[in-house]
Amino acid sequence: RMGCCSGEKEPVPMQERIRKGRSCTDCLCFLVWIIFTAAWVFVSVMAFRYGNTDYLMFGVDYEGNVCGKEVEPGGGVPGTPTVADLADNLYGSDWASRSKIWYPLDETLFTDPQDITSNLKKVLHLGICVDECPMPNGKLLSPNKVKWYRENREWDVWYASRNQTILNRCIPDLDHPNTSAIVKVLAQQFRDNTGIGSMWQYLEAELFDGKWVLLIGIGTGVLLCFVWIFFLKFTV
Repeated sequence: RMGCCSGEKEPVPMQERIRKGRSCTDCLCFLVWIIFTAAWVFVSVMAFRYGNTDYLMFGVDYEGNVCGKEVEPGGGVPGTPTVADLADNLYGSDWASRSKIWYPLDETLFTDPQDITSNLKKVLHLGICVDECPMPNGKLLSPNKVKWYRENREWDVWYASRNQTILNRCIPDLDHPNTSAIVKVLAQQFRDNTGIGSMWQYLEAELFDGKWVLLIGIGTGVLLCFVWIFFLKFTV
């Protein structure tokens, strides 16, 4: 033990040393985080208040109706199809049951591979709300048909759909045995002309085409991170 005249001080307990001189060292970072979080909360509130998530979950048909959701007529909106409009249609006489959307196959999607984006947009503007995804009967001369509601037009069902829908969308299954042979031939021509055999290959091709944009974006982000860390030395 030390004597009272040794001149050495008693050791300070660890907890007491930790409590002394403590303060917030990242005030600037905390302020930026608060602003960023508040901005995204504001965006989320505005999206849910003025937006419509049904457009994402259920899809929009060729008339602009959200599948399975009732819309009152007025204000330039024709309103959802009535029972009379759906009377001669096989895919749901009740609009509330038509929660899925099916897209008619336009052959230009396969025969004109030079303009894939515009062809896909064209097909996506032809959607028809159905209660179940249509299934082809395998007949070339008299295939099953899907009618539009208020217009005298019908579309041939040339392809089968996958058992599981994605966000209530009927997804084509071009390898299904019930898919018409003509669709398979067109699909094969599309694959041969573009070199795209699957959705993953399509995404791979799109990523490869935009590789420089991705690399520049990633490189810029990493550089900005290092610059931010450098400036933090002078603010903490």
